[in-house]
Parts: sequence; structure tokens; C-alpha cells
Amino acid sequence: MAKTDWKFNDVVTEADLNALGGEVNAASAHAASTSGAHGATSEASPGKLMQRDSAGRVKVAAPAAADDVARKAEVDAAIARADASTAPLAAELEDRIPTAVTLVPGVQTVQVPRPAPLRIKSIKGRTLVNLLGRVGNCEDLSKFAATGATVALSASDVYSGTTSLKVTANATTAFAYSTQQFSLIANRFYILVGMVKNGNAASGKVYLGGTSASKGDTIAATSTTSYTPVWRAYAPTSGVSGLTLQLAVTGANGQYVFGDAFRLYEITITEYAALDGMTANQIAAKYPYVDDFKNVNGIYIRQIAAQSADDQYIFYPDCQLAASTDGNVSDELYMDSDGRARVKRRFRSLELTGDMAWTFLGAATGYKTLLCKIHNPLKDTGQVVKYDGKLTTRINQGANPIGVDQHVITDESDPSNKSVVGLFVANIDSGWGDNYIPSTDEIKAYFNGWVMYDGSVGANYAPFNGSGSKWWAYRLSSWTPTNRSALGGGGENSVPSANVWGNGFAPYRLQYQLSTAVDEPLRSEGGILQLAGTNNVEVGCGGIVRELANIKINTTNGFAEINSTGASGTSDSRLSFRSKKILSIFRNRTLDRNWIAHELADITDYGVDRAYIRLSEYEASAVYEVTYLALDTHLIGIPPAQISAEYTTNLRTITTDASKAAVQLARRVSVLEYGSAQVKQPQWITPTLLNGWGPYSDQVYSTSYRTAQYRLNTDGSVSLRGVISGSTGTSTTALFILPPSCRPLYPETFIVPYSGSGVAYTNPGRVTIMPNGMVVIANDLTTHSQTAPFWLALFGVRIGGSQ
Repeated sequence: MAKTDWKFNDVVTEADLNALGGEVNAASAHAASTSGAHGATSEASPGKLMQRDSAGRVKVAAPAAADDVARKAEVDAAIARADASTAPLAAELEDRIPTAVTLVPGVQTVQVPRPAPLRIKSIKGRTLVNLLGRVGNCEDLSKFAATGATVALSASDVYSGTTSLKVTANATTAFAYSTQQFSLIANRFYILVGMVKNGNAASGKVYLGGTSASKGDTIAATSTTSYTPVWRAYAPTSGVSGLTLQLAVTGANGQYVFGDAFRLYEITITEYAALDGMTANQIAAKYPYVDDFKNVNGIYIRQIAAQSADDQYIFYPDCQLAASTDGNVSDELYMDSDGRARVKRRFRSLELTGDMAWTFLGAATGYKTLLCKIHNPLKDTGQVVKYDGKLTTRINQGANPIGVDQHVITDESDPSNKSVVGLFVANIDSGWGDNYIPSTDEIKAYFNGWVMYDGSVGANYAPFNGSGSKWWAYRLSSWTPTNRSALGGGGENSVPSANVWGNGFAPYRLQYQLSTAVDEPLRSEGGILQLAGTNNVEVGCGGIVRELANIKINTTNGFAEINSTGASGTSDSRLSFRSKKILSIFRNRTLDRNWIAHELADITDYGVDRAYIRLSEYEASAVYEVTYLALDTHLIGIPPAQISAEYTTNLRTITTDASKAAVQLARRVSVLEYGSAQVKQPQWITPTLLNGWGPYSDQVYSTSYRTAQYRLNTDGSVSLRGVISGSTGTSTTALFILPPSCRPLYPETFIVPYSGSGVAYTNPGRVTIMPNGMVVIANDLTTHSQTAPFWLALFGVRIGGSQ
């Protein structure tokens, strides 16, 4: 061993260095031959040095204190816990496709994980064409007769509308039948549905008299407590005509049944086959009753809350989404990039009125052929409803008509009459005799509701045949082509230009397919925020949005009223349709919560409810609007077969949607602000004065006054002004006629000043504005010893609301 006790002055010899080198070499050799430190280990052993193993790893015990070394297991567990806790957040931040949901008519549940808006993506159109026209609404007894029975209208047992049909047996074979006849086309398919309630008989049946049903022939109604649907299906292999709608009673003499809401639809072969797997209630729901033809319209989507006041709605009040009979071609509602509703129109609907450019084409025995240009039609696709609700028969382009009440739609391929609607109008409807050719203005008068007659042959109102004196009148409610004595309204001996539709009659209506689709904006209102969990959502039709209120003051009870009938001391303030539920009332476009709901469905309510407000809270100068659900949906439209909607499920998509909505809203508001600044002021319009009345000139002061004028104001109200003079001052004398957009729902009477010849004072007179637009004298102007000629001032007359 090398020397280890060296002194400062010792001499180092070569032996010393060799010994030292030998020990160094021995230490190096030992280190090279030793795999670890003495006493060290790679195991998790207490009191031992820690040494890596051959793989570079070392074991330690599980950590117990906060400052212990963490092993891989603990690190992995910590990472896993972190991943688990942040996974929901990561899911909320990823881009995720919205969840699609399909809504159908009625109430359904929608499950959502968190609060999210319900977004409507698409609604496709549908059209139901009731081949019975309006016969099946059972509101007009003249449309029915009976065999072995008596037939009457009942207002006590009603399914829809205001009356039903009551048939009482007085013979073994007892049934009521329609006076109008119908036809079925070979190799097509039809479904007849009616609602029947058994009074006290064995049963009641509905069918088409004159042919046999192919399905549903044994179905009858026996329930005496409620209406049940009764149906028949038809698949004729050859054409049949002369058919009548029949409601039969099975029972003894004096026993009766009720019937209502009869409809006959053409269906596809697929729908016909599907009837085998459907219940009567399902069939009735799929094919609801409509007057003449109706499209998807008045749609509402309702989020049902625990309290009805918290319900949320989306409305598409006047969308009019149509489709072909087979459904292969349809209008489609969608949302644009700004979140606004738009529609891809494949169909166009319009009223055929005297404002259009009508021409006379030709005549045949019993009818005249009239043409009018229409925009962008596809030939052979139209439906036309007459003024009385009867559907006219379509003939194809190039075919010859075979009688009255037919129509044709041509397109640009027609060699002579391009893009027109042609109507074959019966002389008994128009009042033009076989030998008379009407002028353009006389054709316009017909489409404004006037009927021509020969005034020289007394009060039989016979058609004018070219000789005698031409007069015009409008139809009273009991008028039919064979009951001409129910004319008499108007009594004009010069061609009238005013629109006088009313008394249950309406302008012809046309619906046809467009040759090329058009894209249009659509009115919508509301929104739905779904809550986390289960949401009950209803889809229906009959939504009326912001109708101008017909408010009447009831001084007896100190209230202003909306939708009262006038019974039991209330005022007559009806809305356009019977109300199922009044949802909101707006004052100057702002929600007014001061109105009180009356939901007793008694005789004072026009429908199920009405609303009233204390006069102290009523602002007479304000504009009030009403949003409500209509009771008689068959007058408005049908619900869609389904609605495609969606909702977002995570925070990123909700936030993105909210940001988009904010940008869209800002863009739409800016457009609205610009548009509001460009709104034109309403214009005063001078009507044609009737019965010899004209502008008034003061002969004493040689002053000419402004004649009678009217205007439709921006708030929807109508104002009158002017002074007029005339010699006919008897009560009900017509002064002039307002157009449909300016007419009240019900008669409105106003106090106006008037005077007579040579009198230096004025008296209070009255004028009444009728629902048909007639402005008439309401009191005899000779009452206060006044004599003709009279003058009458209309300044300050203002009515709110239109039809």
C-alpha cells in the first residue's frame, strides 16, 4: 500500500510513485468490475441508496406526503383526472353539428341537454282541395234537400263553424243530400270524410249517392256524446257524374243524427293504400276540413309552459305554402343568411277582381268566355273557386269547353292566348243574355260583385239580352242563380266600378303553378328558447298576428272591449275570426298588459274569449293590435305535414349562433331604419259618388269645397273628408263605396253635420259605413224640415280596421 504519512521535507522515490500508481490502477479495476454503489439498490427499500437498474429505471414507494416523489402511476392518474375534468369543457368548445328534430301537427316532446333556441329550417307546402267546395260546412240550408227525412240546421250540436246539419227520419229510407252534384274521374282515388254525431237513432252514415265506395263502406257513427269521423274511399274505373253528398239516418221515424265538416279530396294511390292501416281518427286528422281549397297557412309553433302566460310562439301568419295534389311540387319556407324567413314559391294565389285586365273572347249558348293575363303560369295547373265557393272544372290548354263553370290555364306555348286564365261564365251568374256581348267595363263590374239585369221588365231581375234598360245590382245573402229576386242591392243604371263583394260571396280565386320558381321574403314573428330537459312543443294553424283591433267603448260598464258579440250588454267588437285564444294586445306596437281576459266561451265572446280594459287605462288615440289563435282554422289554412327544425347542443355553437343573430339583427334594424325613412305618406283618393251626389259648391259665397275623399292611413285606420251635395236624402241612400282594404268588419255609424236648401243652420246627421264598403245615409235628411238639395260634411270620420 502506498505511503500515507508524508512530511513536507520527505523525498519521493520511484518506489513511492509506483505504489501510488498501483493503487490507482487497482481502484480503477475495482470500479470497472462493480455494477453499483455499495449498499445501493433499484428496489423501493427503506434506508438504501437509490440506484437505476440496467434499463435506467428506479422504484420508489407510493407517495404519502405532499412533498413525496410522485411515481408514474400517480402522474398518470393526475393527468387522467385532469383530462376527465376538462373533457366536458372541450366538448363544449368543439364545432358540433346541430341536432335535427322533426315537428308534426299536435303536441310532442323535445329533449334538449341545455337551454337553446329552436331554429326552424324548412316547411314544405301542402294544398287540400275540397271537391265539395263550401257545401260541407253545413252553414247554408239551401244547399241541401232530403228524402224520407227532414233536414235543418242546428246551432246547438256543432263540430265546426256555427251550425251543423240535422237530419230527422220520417221513413225507412231517410237521408239528406246536397243539391249540388259532383263527379269522379276514372282511375283516380278519393277520400270522403264527415263528422257525424248520433242523436237518438241507431247510427248515421256519410257517402256519395250514385256510386259505390271501395273502402270504408260499413263505417257508421253510433256515439250520442260526441262527433266521430266517418269515411269512405273511392277508386272508380270509369268516370261517374251526378253524385250527391248524402247523410243517412238508420233508425225509426223521429230519430235523428247530426253531420258537419264534410270533405272530399283526391288522393294519391300511395295514400289510398295507406288507408288500410289507419284509424278513422288518423284519417280525419290527416285530411281535415277546409272550405274550397286551402294551403299551409297561419302556422304557429308553441312552446308550452307551466303557465300559459309564459308560452312562447313562432308565427308564420300568412305564408300560404301550396303544393300539387301528389305533393311532388311544393312551396318551401326556409331561413336566409340573415335569419329571415323566405319562401321558394312554385305556386301563385290571387283574387280575380275587376282591377285586372279582362277581355271578352267569345260566347256560346248559356255562357261567355273571359280571359285575363297572368304572370309566369304553367299550363293545365290551376284551381279556380267561384264567388259562391264552387270549384270550377279545369280543361287543358287547347281543349274545347263543354259547358259553364270551367276554366283553363295557358302558358307561353299556347299559339293564340298566351299565359292567360280563361273562365267560362254562365249567363245566369253574370246577367248577360245569350245575345249580349259585355263591354270591358261591364266585365270588370262582374268581377267586382255586380250582376247585370234588365230594368225594364220589373223586379224579376232577368238577364239583359240587348234590349230594354241595363241595370246592375249586387247579390244579397239569399241569392242564387235561380233566386234572382235576392239581388236588389245597389240599383245602378250606369256601369259601376266599386267592389261590392260581401253577404257571403267573395271574389273568384285562382291558384296555379309557376313555370319558374320565385324567391320571396315572408312575414314571421316570435322565437322559442327551449329549456334543458323535456319541452312540450305544439304545431298548429290559425295564428293571426297583429290584427288591427275593432275596439268599441261600452259606457254601460265602463270598459273598452275587443271581440265581444254585443250580447248581454257588451259592445259588438268582433275580430275577423272567432277567437280560440287571445294571446297579446299591443298599443302602438308595444305589449299592453292592462287588458283583462274573459275566457268563459259564453254568448258575449265571439268564439272562446274576449278582452276588455278600464276606460282609465284605454288610450283612444292609440293604435291597438291583437295576436290570437282562430277557432275556425278551416277558413284560414291547414297545418304542415311536418316542420324541419334543429337546436344546438354545446356552448360553442350556441355562442356562434348568438353572435350571428346579433349581426343579423343589427343588419335588419339598419335596413328597417332606412326603409322607415323612405315611407311615403298615404294618399287621398276620390271615390265615385252615387245616386246623384256630387261635390258641393256654396252658391252664396261662390266657394267650391273639397269633394268626398278617403285614405288608408299608415296605422291601418281609414279617414274620410270633404263636403258633398245631393237631392236624395232618404235613409240607406248610398253615397259611395270604399274598397275592401278600407272596410270595417261591422257597420260603423258617425255623426256628421248637414243642411238643406236655403237653411242657415246645420243639423246632426248620421252616415253608416257598411262591411261591404257602402257609405250610406243613416237618417232621413228631411227629419229637421230640411229640403233638397242637401249638403253633408265628412270631416273627422275615421274608422279603424279592415277586412
